[in-house]
Amino acid sequence: MSLLRVEGLKKSFGGVRALEDVTMEIPEGGIVGLIGPNGSGKSTLVNVITGIFPPDGGRMFLAEQEFTGEGAHRIANMGVMRTFQVPRVFKEMSVMENMLVSKGDQTGEDLFNTFFRWGRVREEERENIARARDILEFLEIWHMKNELASSLSGGQQKLLALARVLMAGPRVLLLDEPVAGVNPKLARKIFGKIQELREGGMTFLIIEHDVDILMDFCDEIYVMDRGRIVFKGEPREVLESKEVMEVYMGG
Repeated sequence: MSLLRVEGLKKSFGGVRALEDVTMEIPEGGIVGLIGPNGSGKSTLVNVITGIFPPDGGRMFLAEQEFTGEGAHRIANMGVMRTFQVPRVFKEMSVMENMLVSKGDQTGEDLFNTFFRWGRVREEERENIARARDILEFLEIWHMKNELASSLSGGQQKLLALARVLMAGPRVLLLDEPVAGVNPKLARKIFGKIQELREGGMTFLIIEHDVDILMDFCDEIYVMDRGRIVFKGEPREVLESKEVMEVYMGG
């Protein structure tokens, strides 16, 4: 059963067709890879799915609920969330502070509740701290909880960016090059954590240039070129595909 489905997505910027009739299904609990040359439309697709850009055509569904044309905030509230190629963290905040501001719709955000429901506010804060600790321990960066995000390495910032979005409780997580610029050992560690999250019921669509690592962790891979899906298959089929070879080698 597909959890995330897009049908015939189109997107243009001026006279440039960035997406042309893109159709894709992400099965519930799956890890699906998305590859293609630079400029093939991968990041644009993620931006459209998450509401950063409105589609010019096509439809999008989470389970059977259509969310075509919804804004980014509404789509995130439905559980469709993403990370960015360059980690977006609050660099002058600590790791723990980054985690706590990532939890939306907190009772204490309302001034009335701060004064008249302070017991609930404090209870929720304790719950959020406990949840943040669980996530940071899972990603093995709890020991850095008091460090400024700016002091973390690039790979550690990738882990913090992943931790922050997990704090918000996604159903489907779209990752834009989660291990770009990360050393191979840490890259495999990050993908190992992604696999564990999948086993807990989370669903993933992952843009990644490191095709080798996708081969080891993905159930299925889509290949994009010039705004279109040109191939879809299991990792072994992608490696053996003449069409994929032509995309990367220019025929």
